[in-house]
Amino acid sequence: MIYCDYHKMILFLDQYNTTEDLIPNTGIKEIFKLRIMVINRGTLQQKFQFMELLIP
Repeated sequence: MIYCDYHKMILFLDQYNTTEDLIPNTGIKEIFKLRIMVINRGTLQQKFQFMELLIP
């Protein structure tokens, strides 16, 4: 499990304009969808799982 809190997640996402560097074959709008998902949805466990998808 990768440790990450809410603020670190947002800072992490804000380093990117798109998710191209994170997840191959994603569009420029995806980063906004992902950021909105992190901010507005999901339990803490789901947010940890989300970060595990983003960090190789």
